[in-house]
Amino acid sequence: MVKCRPFYLPVYIPSRVDQITSLIVYQYVSFLTKGKNILDHIYSNVKAAYISVPHPHFRESDHLGVFLYPTYRQLLKQASPVSKTVQVWNEETDLLLQECFNTTNWDVFKATAWCEENCSVDLEENALVVTSYISMCTDNIVSMKCCKTFPNQKRWMNCEVRSMLHARSTAFASGDAEAYKKARYNLCRSIREAKRQYKLKLEG
Repeated sequence: MVKCRPFYLPVYIPSRVDQITSLIVYQYVSFLTKGKNILDHIYSNVKAAYISVPHPHFRESDHLGVFLYPTYRQLLKQASPVSKTVQVWNEETDLLLQECFNTTNWDVFKATAWCEENCSVDLEENALVVTSYISMCTDNIVSMKCCKTFPNQKRWMNCEVRSMLHARSTAFASGDAEAYKKARYNLCRSIREAKRQYKLKLEG
């Protein structure tokens, strides 16, 4: 697999290249991509436009990942990370909120929204008061934390996946094939679980 950036977009040619074309092209991959062979070829008609760097395998692939970094200075820089405050939900907060709502006298809100003119409850006023009360309870019970997000960060990404990514990169750099294989397996498992949890969150 190849991940590269324009402006000079190279062409990926998988193994066994017998004849490229009559055009002058430059091969960027200079390191072994599978075992003792260079089975992945990336060509462009712009010389030295990219620098190729080996990266860990993508998921179950048996080829190394090939990343191309542009040698020219980019005009547009990647957006800076954004820090934001989020609520920390867990089983304890759920139980506390449930207890809070179970002991709430909801009839008080109906009395507050009672309209004497037509002897009925103003639904809009009642909904506003109830949602304000729920927000107040949530703010008092659920703790907050500051986290940093990046522009290219997936929505299902969590601390467990980040930890497994770091472990995989460390194992890859160490050269320990057995540790690297185990780290890759743990990363794939963490990604599947993170996606499953995010799916359940959306459905909820």
